[in-house]
Amino acid sequence: MENPILKMEKIKAEKRLDYFTSAFIFVYWLAVFYRYNHIPDVIPIHYDIDGSIDNYGNKIFIFISPFLATIIYLGLFFGVKNPHKFHYNVTITKENAERQYRNALQMIRVLNLGIVFSFFIIDIPILFTQDGIFKELNGFLFILIAIVPIFIIAYYTSKSYKIN
Repeated sequence: MENPILKMEKIKAEKRLDYFTSAFIFVYWLAVFYRYNHIPDVIPIHYDIDGSIDNYGNKIFIFISPFLATIIYLGLFFGVKNPHKFHYNVTITKENAERQYRNALQMIRVLNLGIVFSFFIIDIPILFTQDGIFKELNGFLFILIAIVPIFIIAYYTSKSYKIN
């Protein structure tokens, strides 16, 4: 059985999330371009689980993270156009379709913001390494970045059962 196809207009909260995530991507790129001439020619490009630097590379690598964040952002931004094609853990009916679709769309928008924010947080030490502010990352940060998306997905999944 196929899920009902509904035309889902963005609600105010969804518009705000999209706007905020778009603005954050823009600020991310601005920060990278602004700081590019202030960072050394060789920068940390990888950290181990403890947050210690374990690999270095040319400063041009600073553009990889915002590029990847932008690709993921665009994929998720445009991927929300067809919520009827998503996989749901509950049966979608005409009665619950709008609530389930809205919940799924909100989850993807929150995840999108979280992913962009995570990329930016990881790049902050690299952007300010020349100023001597950061020498290494806290290993807790990596754990937090890994756990937060799991909590977001768990929250919206449990919400999907409740609103069914």
